[in-house]
Amino acid sequence: MAYKSKLAIPAHPNTATHQLIQTREGTFWRAKRGLYTPVALNPTVHAHAEAMKRAAPAARRIAMALDPYTRDLQKGRMIAAISGRLLRCLKTEGSILLSALNGLELQPDYPLKNLLHASYVVESDEVADTLHVRIPGTGAAPVKARNRLADSYQISAILLYGDPQEDGRLLTQAVRTEPLSLKRDPGEIVLAMPLSDSGADHVLALRVECFEEGEVGLHPGLRAMKVIYPSSPV
Repeated sequence: MAYKSKLAIPAHPNTATHQLIQTREGTFWRAKRGLYTPVALNPTVHAHAEAMKRAAPAARRIAMALDPYTRDLQKGRMIAAISGRLLRCLKTEGSILLSALNGLELQPDYPLKNLLHASYVVESDEVADTLHVRIPGTGAAPVKARNRLADSYQISAILLYGDPQEDGRLLTQAVRTEPLSLKRDPGEIVLAMPLSDSGADHVLALRVECFEEGEVGLHPGLRAMKVIYPSSPV
């Protein structure tokens, strides 16, 4: 029987089966849901819960695999953002694909376009099993840092590939430019990424970071990272 009162109430003899409820009208003990009548989920809620059991662990594995390249970023709720994309992919495609990450900003408050002002294109060489990221020369440095102390930058391409649904099945590899001056046009920049396993699901991310007198800039706005290429569109 519920006991409701605005006065102090005695402790319940079995807190494993009852919970204390506090309202404006008073405080009382109530039996926990499912104690007397089994809680039945509707099919939609049950399907969502089952999908989350797959998407959430996969998102954590992806975040761990990318950690060497993202640990200095202000990632916000990155795992939640990845999990949401995987969940949508699972519902529409019936499976979890890394391609669902295409377009994901790894530092949402400081997107890639804030630093990289040049266009880029990703070309797939199926004969050589290589991806080429090409950034054409524009007559000026392709990176614009909003910081007077920044004097150089570096661009990296990061490949994430494998199966995020199992532990130890996700791998990464990276290629990067040498530090380049912010004061002159380097001409066309080409990053060649060999595909160790061309048949594996994969995505390619681009990372830009700026330096101050040879040291990595402290402000988060001096770096950015974005997933720019999926192995198969979803």
